[in-house]
Amino acid sequence: MEKFPRTMVGGLSLPRMIIGCNWISGYSHRSIECDKEIQRRHSDPHSAAEIFEAFLEYDINAACGLFGIDANLYKAVDIAQEKTGKEMIVIDEPIFSVDDTPFARHDAEVMIKESARRGTKICMPIHSKVEELMNKNAKTMDRLPDYLKMIRDAGMIPGLSAHCPEVVQFADYNEYDVETYIQ
Repeated sequence: MEKFPRTMVGGLSLPRMIIGCNWISGYSHRSIECDKEIQRRHSDPHSAAEIFEAFLEYDINAACGLFGIDANLYKAVDIAQEKTGKEMIVIDEPIFSVDDTPFARHDAEVMIKESARRGTKICMPIHSKVEELMNKNAKTMDRLPDYLKMIRDAGMIPGLSAHCPEVVQFADYNEYDVETYIQ
């Protein structure tokens, strides 16, 4: 196989496989010791760039991660793009407060705009924050449409990161402006 199959999401051509960055950024979901080892191994952006370059050989050019938390990820994308001449698609999972206060909404908007400024194409608020918005009794996610609008207004494609299956069900049921999911 020379090129990996692709699909369209919100008018953007994406590979059907996305590079996940948890194991690059040090989120093993196993132990603190494992996280520290990963962080040590990938403390230099060139390490992650080599991983990205291997995927780019097969036109797998989309990476999903905590780009706002791990500054090395953007640097690694830049290095891989420069070395290969291929553009990467950044899918950011920003972390922001979803409290129902003016300050929290402002903070969310600032974080979302910053993600767009850095070149993110698809913005998927991190699953733990999205799940805080869930009202299982009403089958809604309170205030989620506000965040999705902020994402759309910032020029990015809105998506959702989810561990909880109801996130996908509730978003579809309520016809929220969500182009794609990662679970």
